[in-house]
Amino acid sequence: MYGQQPGYPPPVPPTPPRRSSPWKWIGLGCGGTAAVMVGGVACAAVLTAGAGGGGGAPAGESEAPAAAEGESESPATGQERVPLGEAGTVGDWQVTVNGVDTAESYGDEYLREQAQGVFKIVGLDVENTGSQANYFDSSNVILLDADGNEHSSQVTLASEDVFLEQINPGNSVSGEVVFDVPADAQIETVQVEDMMSLDEPLEFETE
Repeated sequence: MYGQQPGYPPPVPPTPPRRSSPWKWIGLGCGGTAAVMVGGVACAAVLTAGAGGGGGAPAGESEAPAAAEGESESPATGQERVPLGEAGTVGDWQVTVNGVDTAESYGDEYLREQAQGVFKIVGLDVENTGSQANYFDSSNVILLDADGNEHSSQVTLASEDVFLEQINPGNSVSGEVVFDVPADAQIETVQVEDMMSLDEPLEFETE
């Protein structure tokens, strides 16, 4: 009779096969459903964005801001104009245009000149805001009409108070610049520039 040999443990029975948990398949099913739902929401968002994009400006274009209420722009250049009686600065000059008058002749009892068309007489104040004495030349001032034409001043009729004196820093003078323009010219802008500066010309209203 064969018995168990001393010193050896009894044989171990085989491990039964492990059953699959039903929760594993339930979890996988839920995960797949969630993925499908997320994909559907993303597609819907893309389609909605594509369909509703007609209300704004096209890509690469920006809508121009509306001009602020009360602003006056030069019809010729589109630049904002300084009202009469208010000061503006260009280069080393602070300039105030006080008014624009019309006359058929200009001068005094000893020297009076008749206009070819009409004279436009620009009254202005200028102050030297720089650090050196300088001359304010009549060629710094031009008139712009409704057709975009530029009109230069009559140098011989320029006011001596402004154009034949050197103006020291901090000093200001008043005078007139005279232009001979066609009688039917519609003068819309007084333009003042500093020849020694890179600043954009200063523009004033005429009424």
